Amino acid sequence: MKTILLAMVLLVFSSSLAAASSSEGAGDGEVNPCNPKALAFPPISEALNVPIACSDAGAKVQSGADVTLGSKGTMKASLAPIATPLSEVEGMCAVNVHWHLGAEHRNKGTYDIPGADWVTQHGDHASFPQGIEAGNFCPGFDAKDPKFTTAYKFEHCTDMKVGYTYEMHWPNSNLGMCGSEWQYQTPFMNGVLCKATAGNLTPGDAVASVFDAKSTKIGVQGQIFTIVNDPAYDYPDWDALKGWNTALAKDVAIYQGSTTGLKDGNKVCTRSGGMVSWQVDRGCHLISAKAFDNLCKIMKQQKSDMSADTRPRNARKTTAPAITTNVAMGRK
Repeated sequence: MKTILLAMVLLVFSSSLAAASSSEGAGDGEVNPCNPKALAFPPISEALNVPIACSDAGAKVQSGADVTLGSKGTMKASLAPIATPLSEVEGMCAVNVHWHLGAEHRNKGTYDIPGADWVTQHGDHASFPQGIEAGNFCPGFDAKDPKFTTAYKFEHCTDMKVGYTYEMHWPNSNLGMCGSEWQYQTPFMNGVLCKATAGNLTPGDAVASVFDAKSTKIGVQGQIFTIVNDPAYDYPDWDALKGWNTALAKDVAIYQGSTTGLKDGNKVCTRSGGMVSWQVDRGCHLISAKAFDNLCKIMKQQKSDMSADTRPRNARKTTAPAITTNVAMGRK
């Protein structure tokens, strides 16, 4: 009965929020429905932000994993991942875009060069932002090729470097304010859990809506790029705010995991474990600095200012087998 009530609550608030959003006029609706009290973190997000030891019995499957074909861990996930492309799942939409310095995931043959090793090899071009740990880098950097070494003056992004690898993430949810001016949110969990926050669900009920009622669907698209100074990689037809570059995502790993970004991520886990379906492109791609800077410009123009996400985040170390799903990585 409780699972039915949770689903009904979310349905009612989904309808009422959509109606309220569509009725707002210019200059109205300044209260962010995804964080109406303007808290640093709404109660559900705050509860999920409390770390849990990876050795704790309550810890569930984590991300980012080694997505090499056939790779698997030893932990059983409570949910099967969403296999349908997230952009095609009814009711779901991207609620944020952000990126990490280096790939948190690992794929043998593409993004598999540890950041520290990359710095050792290309020290003349390396100065990681203070406090940020780098993940895995892509191969192919050529110090003799100007597109990898010619600096670009970013006007809207911060702490970004030509030649560096970044893992871009597009969190998706069916609790976001899809199609409204409040769709895109920073922090991203505000968007992921928007309707649960607006519906005053407790943290426990919000988690139950994922695992028990299965009415809440959360997923992330992950795609890895090296920034170059070359207009050939501007991708003028790609709206990078809405999701990954579909034309490039030809070899995709799908698995169940968590949110990411933690330091000491094989000892300290997130309580979002098992809640997130990941769809990760195994390819390493190039993107122009201009295209990235334009994305940052668009992010700053959103109703919920996304300026805090226009700089790279910490890359969590690729998860150890003990906290990674025991379902072998396949190919979509």
